[in-house]
Amino acid sequence: FFFQLSVAKMSGDGQREPSIPSDEEVEVEEATREQLDEELSLLVSSLMAMTGCDAQQAAFLLEAAGNDLDMAAQLFQDEQQIHERANRPREARQGPAAVGSREVLVQRPLPLPFSLIGLPFHIAFRVVRWAFSLTAVVSRRILPGPVHRSLCRFARLLAPRARTTDPVAAAAEFISGFSAKYGERTIKWELSGWDAAAQKSQRDGVFLFIYLHSERHHETEAFCRNTLCSPPFLDYVNATFCSWGGDIRSPEAYRLALRLGVSSYPYCGLLAFSGAGTRLITFSEGNVRPDRLAELLQTSLTEHGGILWEERLLREQRENDRRLREEQDADYQRSLEADRIKAQERQAREEEEARRKALERQQIEEQEALEREAELSRKKEAEALLNRRQEKKLVLADEAVETVGRDTGVIRIRFPGGETEQRRFYMSDEYERVVDWVESLDCNPYLSFSLSTTFPRRILGPEDYGSTLTELQFERQTALVIVEATGD
Repeated sequence: FFFQLSVAKMSGDGQREPSIPSDEEVEVEEATREQLDEELSLLVSSLMAMTGCDAQQAAFLLEAAGNDLDMAAQLFQDEQQIHERANRPREARQGPAAVGSREVLVQRPLPLPFSLIGLPFHIAFRVVRWAFSLTAVVSRRILPGPVHRSLCRFARLLAPRARTTDPVAAAAEFISGFSAKYGERTIKWELSGWDAAAQKSQRDGVFLFIYLHSERHHETEAFCRNTLCSPPFLDYVNATFCSWGGDIRSPEAYRLALRLGVSSYPYCGLLAFSGAGTRLITFSEGNVRPDRLAELLQTSLTEHGGILWEERLLREQRENDRRLREEQDADYQRSLEADRIKAQERQAREEEEARRKALERQQIEEQEALEREAELSRKKEAEALLNRRQEKKLVLADEAVETVGRDTGVIRIRFPGGETEQRRFYMSDEYERVVDWVESLDCNPYLSFSLSTTFPRRILGPEDYGSTLTELQFERQTALVIVEATGD
């Protein structure tokens, strides 16, 4: 926080016109530089105490890690573990450059908890840096402007440099720096980490050409200009390999250098496969001529290209197996879907059949209930008809006889079954007696009925019960038809 505040104030003051530093400013700047050297010495001493490395190696590791004590300690631990695991003889050097060919696994070392080991050193360094930043902030109020700007400038130098850890950003930084220094016509470097580049080369079925760049090495510039930027060589590499390059000042490239056991720069290598199975096929260290390096790469490609062919065959076999499994899975899924549809259709048919049978049973039960009800109604009607017939027979008057002074008439009834019944009545008898007679007949099938004359047709009803036969204009011979009464 104090450091950011001091930088913000310094930026605001930075708009002023530059001035010639005074003797006082020069003295403050020299004192601040001495304090800065002490802080950097504290970082180097802390790393030496944590790891046991020498001062030169500690300074290099801190520079590669951007003054990050944790990352520098982790880089040292990576280097030590890889050197312990390697334990293999190096190729004899021939002049200023060395080349070799070997198939070794590029392994990843196990990390150690340096964040806990270096905790006391972290605390001491941060306390000193915080005190220095606080001094820079407070000096704004008590010191002249030029003196304060000098303190802020050195406070910014004291802060850890931001070293990118993103592999893609580190690759972009290397590519842009390489192109700016050696020209735009260079090897087509992959814009990714070396792991991703190795995966791409494995997918493409080619080797991965790697280049580890060290600006500090005196042969680096000559190698880049004369070998890597040689048109025949870069055309050969671009047409044959997938390429990746990195500056060992970035953690990505430095860790790869440790895993490969690099002892000198510039360094070129040829990798096969990716992940845990990555193998170093061949390498070169130092300023190798482009024709010799191309010959080395071509020889390795000829001798070890078979593993790429085998890998390609295996990959194609795996792809064929995968497609076969997918097709089998698809067939199995289609079979399951067809079985599911058949089961659904069968279940639908069974449910429809069950509904149909249930409806039939319901209709049968309803029909049987109606029949039982109708049978019961018929029984009740027959019983009522029998009872009424008995009652009417008991109350029925005797049949009329012809006597002098009293007119009589014969009424004949025709029933639906073809039976015919007749009886003589006095013309002065009421029509209700005729109805009582019909109700008492055994051949009468109706509990409720009406009588109708034949010609002219006239249906007689309850309203005619009190009328006499004369009033109803019955003749001495009258034929009637019995009609079952409806519910209307």
